[in-house]
Amino acid sequence: LDPSEAQFRAIFMSLSAKMKLACSGEVIDYLIEKHYKGANRGLRFCHPRDLLRQIANFCSFHETRGEVTRENVDAAVRNYFAAIAVAQ
Repeated sequence: LDPSEAQFRAIFMSLSAKMKLACSGEVIDYLIEKHYKGANRGLRFCHPRDLLRQIANFCSFHETRGEVTRENVDAAVRNYFAAIAVAQ
């Protein structure tokens, strides 16, 4: 069973706080609209954790503030889903 959009948002916000990554509802809206609905991709319970790990690594590598932004969401999605697509 996959998460509802509300569950996905709640998990994403909870994990971002635990990982000390600033995150707004706006950027989650962007993620869902562009990278899930726009790509006809299903929500999965593991995605918030996996994407936030990618984002944390992006921030660390680029020595930027720990914040979820459109830029690092795009990078995380590119990295994460490209790796999954190759593995299939």
